[in-house]
Amino acid sequence: MTCLTIPEDGSLIRVFHAVPNAAAVDVYVNDDLVFSNVSFKQFTDYVPLAEGTYTIRLYATGTTSPELLSSELTVPLGGIFTAAATGNVDDLQLVLLEDFDTENFVSRESKFRVVALAPNAPALNLEMNGMQIIEGINFREMTAYAQVPANFYIMSVFNALTNGMVLNFRIQLKENQISTIYILGDLPSLGVLQSIDGSSYLCNA
Repeated sequence: MTCLTIPEDGSLIRVFHAVPNAAAVDVYVNDDLVFSNVSFKQFTDYVPLAEGTYTIRLYATGTTSPELLSSELTVPLGGIFTAAATGNVDDLQLVLLEDFDTENFVSRESKFRVVALAPNAPALNLEMNGMQIIEGINFREMTAYAQVPANFYIMSVFNALTNGMVLNFRIQLKENQISTIYILGDLPSLGVLQSIDGSSYLCNA
């Protein structure tokens, strides 16, 4: 990705398709087709949007009916955001996640957060190299960014009610990167997706 510049009159926005078992979608902003054929687990590029309120509509790719989602999105000044389509096909909701966090960033380390977007999952606990780092994160919740040494880590996800493991994975957190770890899918087939967030690509970073 080339370096990003936050527009003076608005923010940078991308769309993330996080709806399991859903078809690819077209994304309309105020009735204009902006992104086409966005599939599950796919991000669009970041695009500039001026400060203001927009109507975001999703349709199955190549159609304009029925409307899968219609949501008002308020874009502030000076940020970087992911607008995530979440839930199940009959219960969709657009969740705005701020991707901007460079405060007190130590060079050669890494920042990450976790976002829970698996619709039918219970509250989740997360361990990192055997140490619990998150307790009871629920659907559509996210943690704050945490800073750690750049390295490979083993992460384990547990059902907070039964303490049964539901997901186990190895992840690389690279130096000077800011990322999000998304928990996706439907039980028993949960998955994980790591996104390098826009803060990592700021031209003046």
